[in-house]
Amino acid sequence: MFDRILWRAALLGALSLAGTVIAAEDSVGASQIQIADHLSLSGNSYALVLSANEMRSNETPVMPGVMPAPIASSEPASPWASSVGLYSQYVSRGVSYTSERPALQATTQYTFPSGWYLGFWVSNVSNDTIHNGHFESDPYGGYTNTIGDVTYDIGLWRWTFINAFEANSHQKYDTLEGYFGLTWKMLNLKYWREISDYFGVNALAAGPDLGLTPNGSSKGSQYLEGNVNVELPAGYTLILHAGRQEVANYKFYSFNEYRIELDKDLGDNYLVSLAYGDTSANPLAYADTKGINGGRGKLIAFIKKSF
Repeated sequence: MFDRILWRAALLGALSLAGTVIAAEDSVGASQIQIADHLSLSGNSYALVLSANEMRSNETPVMPGVMPAPIASSEPASPWASSVGLYSQYVSRGVSYTSERPALQATTQYTFPSGWYLGFWVSNVSNDTIHNGHFESDPYGGYTNTIGDVTYDIGLWRWTFINAFEANSHQKYDTLEGYFGLTWKMLNLKYWREISDYFGVNALAAGPDLGLTPNGSSKGSQYLEGNVNVELPAGYTLILHAGRQEVANYKFYSFNEYRIELDKDLGDNYLVSLAYGDTSANPLAYADTKGINGGRGKLIAFIKKSF
């Protein structure tokens, strides 16, 4: 009789302990499901979804009366993105702005959680290309978001050349552009449109500085570019680029351009690149004071550090 009483007591104790463990496990599982739901980032360009079963398989056993250790959350990405790079020359849309001499460039950008961003980009320029110009500092800002596999980007960019102007008419090179871009997987398409004159090209500068017949303003000039980014093994990326610059009322300055580029990720946020680009630009339209055609074919190399 006494043995039966002990057996029943032991059985009741074991059942009670098992019930406590199961209840604790269900409680932890429910809390982890809530955490998994909280970590779902489907509103961005990527998603982090954790299944309850995967989390259960990696759980630390929970003993009765012992609270589970808190799950560590990853540190959120910094809203700041910056870089500094040394370039063999400053080339934009196939045209050299440093008379084919080296350039030091840097940029910094702050992105808000809503998708709005503000940035600042700087580079040296050549007085042989931009009259009285030595330094360019461009503020920009816009909004970006992702819908499914497509990311769109819309904003404003202001090219600002400190103390630079046309020699005779004193028209400034400063240019304000609006842009809209779409990216789908490896493909990117971007459209730019001048809100101001195109780098000082207008009726006042046409005759005395450009040797052209005045034909009004160049507002409404536009640039369309397409880019293909192909990820290769060993940290390499192949970039194929083509663009068309249309200058309103002054077709003399319009041209096509292309670039073939190979980038290499060196790790620790270092990137090196080698590219070749060329344009159909009229040599008389884009020649600098030394007679160098800024739009001629050229090799471009750089090393850049991001942080």
